[in-house]
Amino acid sequence: MLHTLSRRRDLIGTWHPPFRDGFLDVMSRAGRAIAEADQEPIQGCLSQLDEVVTRVEAEDAIPTWPVYGSLLVNLRNILDAMEEVAAANPMSQPPLPFIRR
Repeated sequence: MLHTLSRRRDLIGTWHPPFRDGFLDVMSRAGRAIAEADQEPIQGCLSQLDEVVTRVEAEDAIPTWPVYGSLLVNLRNILDAMEEVAAANPMSQPPLPFIRR
């Protein structure tokens, strides 16, 4: 996702507000769900991504759809992969906390 954004740095300050707000909210929730290795919230993030697409699709033509679409697909792929990891937690124990230095 960083690579996608780095190719279009001009967009960083001008994101379409409905996309920006929805995408950043999903990213935040996804980060928490992945850190907790919790399958149900990960599935919720996938549904929320669909809602972001539906909401932004209703807008007039947005010239940045290729970039937004790339970000959405990248996040969907990450969530799909992490959903399987969370489901396969063989020890059914909470994840180890990150060690901060």
